[in-house]
Amino acid sequence: MDKLQAMEVFVHVVDAGGFTRAAEQLHMPKATVSTLIQALENTLSVKLLNRTTRQVNVTADGAAYYEHCLRILADIRDTEDTLSRTHASPSGRLRVEVPSGIGQRLIIPALPDFYRRYPEI
Repeated sequence: MDKLQAMEVFVHVVDAGGFTRAAEQLHMPKATVSTLIQALENTLSVKLLNRTTRQVNVTADGAAYYEHCLRILADIRDTEDTLSRTHASPSGRLRVEVPSGIGQRLIIPALPDFYRRYPEI
């Protein structure tokens, strides 16, 4: 079982208020959603959800786990966003040494366009 995926599915089930709606939102079969939640409950040895034929209610342990899952998933998204942004555009100091003729004819005329494309350098 992919625990991270199970946590995401659990959060969706709680937010959606049921397995069917969560499965639709996640584009997964309902049986897969149910299996992931059962596996998660077995791994944790805790009942996270009370299920009836009409509704799904979060247990006290499930509510606490839900809050932790929200924080963990948000931290993962923030970390991924931060890494994506740092690698998305170059930044920092760039030092180039070229003969003055090349610098005057090629480098200096290209600098305005370079600065527009890479403002962090």
